[in-house]
Amino acid sequence: MNKTGEEVEVQIKELRERPGHYIKLAEAGAEIIITSHGAQKARLVPMDEPKTTARGRHFNQQAEKKGFLFGIWGERNDMQDVPEYVRSLREGRSF
Repeated sequence: MNKTGEEVEVQIKELRERPGHYIKLAEAGAEIIITSHGAQKARLVPMDEPKTTARGRHFNQQAEKKGFLFGIWGERNDMQDVPEYVRSLREGRSF
């Protein structure tokens, strides 16, 4: 892994193939310059302080209220009894 504060250039194709690698580099302090056909297009830089988005805060609050369900599942009203819901999915279909 490259040292902290280093600038690394990466083509979009390589970034798509190994996004986790470049995110780890950015977390370690490297500045990632994203290029396309030799032209610089964007920069991936480390966060000064990680932040939670408004959407993330909303779902975290919903998860705390409802217990184990979170994210898109936390807003579902048809799954109050999860085992029953899963059984209904596994039932045979009639056409």
